[in-house]
Amino acid sequence: MEPAEQQSYGKLEWFFYIVILPVLFIAILTGILLWALDYDVKEKIYSALNRVPYIEKLVPSESNIPTQDQKVNNKNPELETQIKELKASLSEKNNSIQQLEQSITTKDVEIQKLNRQIVDLTKQVDEKNFLINLGNKILLI
Repeated sequence: MEPAEQQSYGKLEWFFYIVILPVLFIAILTGILLWALDYDVKEKIYSALNRVPYIEKLVPSESNIPTQDQKVNNKNPELETQIKELKASLSEKNNSIQQLEQSITTKDVEIQKLNRQIVDLTKQVDEKNFLINLGNKILLI
């Protein structure tokens, strides 16, 4: 038996394995990473391809690609009414929160006044008790 002939790769195959596959792998990983980071890769690719002659005819123009603003403007009317209702209820709740905060501050002021009255009344009671005790001691003497 003769030994099997070893196949050698041609220049084109080496170029494919050494250059094309790694570049393709890196491009795919970069695209996935940018997509995961919420970077608009599709729009950038379309705008770059629209500048290349002959390929610009195959790729949709930038005017046909919906932008973020156009996506927002194409909302469902039901959603817009729901958004308005939610904003109205939010403003009502904010108003009620402000009213409650104002009532809390007025009640805090009232509590402070009542605490001062309690302190004053306890002082008066202590003074009267002291005078009564002093009077009782004087009478006993």
